[in-house]
Formats: sequence, C-alpha cells, structure tokens
Amino acid sequence: MLLLPIDFLKHIREEAAFITAQTGDMSLGDLENNLVLQRALEKSLEIVGEATKRLDTVFCKKYPYIDWKEWLESDTNWYTIILTLT
Repeated sequence: MLLLPIDFLKHIREEAAFITAQTGDMSLGDLENNLVLQRALEKSLEIVGEATKRLDTVFCKKYPYIDWKEWLESDTNWYTIILTLT
C-alpha cells in the first residue's frame, strides 16, 4: 500500500497528541519515575522520526519554513523534547 505525505503527517499528529495527553500536567520528576511512560514516549518519538524520514523531498520543499533537516538529523534526547511540549 502506497502511503502519501498526509498519512505520515497523521502519524506525527497522533503521536504528538498522545505525548501531549500523557504529559500535560506531569512534572519532569514524575516522568523520570515512570519507566512505562518513558518507554511509551520513546516509541512515540521513534514513530515521529520514522514518519518524518518518509516524507518525500517534493513535499518538504513545499514547506520550507519547517526545518526538516533538523527533524531528520536530531540527536535531541527525549527529555528535551518532552520539556518543550509541556
């Protein structure tokens, strides 16, 4: 089955919604003490990364204000990502 950019964007949106819902009122300390949630968030971020990698260059060029290279090459640890989302 051929997936279109919209499909990958839906995956990204779904995972972002999950991350936000699970961490919305949580402190970093609470997150550090919840190994199950840490692993779930790591999986969500992995899905976001994979979906981003699969967006084709033609699609990415339509939206030059998004730093796609940063998304693709990011080594940012998940703590930093969670902190920016909460």
